[in-house]
Amino acid sequence: MWNSIFGYVIIRLDGMGIERFLNRILKAGIPVWNVYRLECGSVNAEMRAKDFLKLRELKRGLSCRIHIVKRHGLPFLYAKFRFRKLLIFGAAVSFTLVVVFQARIWLFRVEGISQVPEAVIMRAIASEGVRAGAARTGIETAALGQAIRTYDRRIAWAGVKLDGIIMRIKVVEAEPIPLQQDKSAPVNVVAKKDGIIERITALSGKANVKQGAAVRAGDVLINGDITREGALERLMVHAEGDVSAQVWYRAVLNLPPTQKQLARSGKYQPFRAILIAGCPVYKTPVAYASHELEFQNGAIVRGLVLPLCLIKGSCYELTLQDIEREPDELLAEALFYAELDAIERVPKEASVLKKVSETEIFETGAVSAAVTICTLEDIGLTKAIDYIIED
Repeated sequence: MWNSIFGYVIIRLDGMGIERFLNRILKAGIPVWNVYRLECGSVNAEMRAKDFLKLRELKRGLSCRIHIVKRHGLPFLYAKFRFRKLLIFGAAVSFTLVVVFQARIWLFRVEGISQVPEAVIMRAIASEGVRAGAARTGIETAALGQAIRTYDRRIAWAGVKLDGIIMRIKVVEAEPIPLQQDKSAPVNVVAKKDGIIERITALSGKANVKQGAAVRAGDVLINGDITREGALERLMVHAEGDVSAQVWYRAVLNLPPTQKQLARSGKYQPFRAILIAGCPVYKTPVAYASHELEFQNGAIVRGLVLPLCLIKGSCYELTLQDIEREPDELLAEALFYAELDAIERVPKEASVLKKVSETEIFETGAVSAAVTICTLEDIGLTKAIDYIIED
């Protein structure tokens, strides 16, 4: 490190008496390092720049030659740029700006929000005196996180981390409090979709169906009207229970044997391009609305200030055409999109029991794919009982 500050040189010694010359250097107390012999018989070594001038006197009487291979260190760098004041000034200004910018916060990243708008977090930060350009020093991340939490009840926890010029705010949202149902109101549990009952447990009310029964959407599964036959007054409760059923989701997709695709029409034109330092400065005008480029070769012109590249190729016109496709390829595509359509209909909380795929190829070459997914899910839905109070 000190050698880089005060400057050092890499020298090459040629000729006769190199070993004797090195011995004289060591006896004179001049430090040298990284001494090694080259294949041609010369010797390379490194030494401090201020000691180089002492070698002339030590070389007397010897027929070896001294060459400076390279100069390193601040003195040589200063000598190189001392007359280029504008460059030095620009470098100093750039360095100062980098130091100033790195000492401040310029960007904000908010993570973990879905219910709370980002604008709420940004307003909370601004209210605490932190804006773009604020100094990093003096920002207490723990206290700022606690302060953010007080601005919205939906924020359970907030943490702040400084990462260079970026302030990262991690938010954990509070779980929404479920609405309490009025269990004094009489309701039935009805089916919200078609299915085959797998399990039914009535916690309150009377089960209307049994395991294995097929039900339609809207059918009463657990009855809240538990009035006995012959009773003078109707007895109704808030029906509750667990109803699981097998629900089937089916998606069908038909594909024709030919499909519209962009393909080469047969027309083409020569294409040329010139790139300087990787940026295009000239391209052959293309007359086609949709086209495809095919490059044949490229030539790089060397010896210039910036690299120049000449590209040669062809530009082919693309038009919409009826392309006949292989049945196997069509079946794979139809199955993929039919399964995707069926899966998108399945609720996230449902458990998939099985999947059945069916395919068919018609005489015309068209194909059909059907995917059926069987799930196990809760189909119970509470619905108020319509009743009339008689006087």
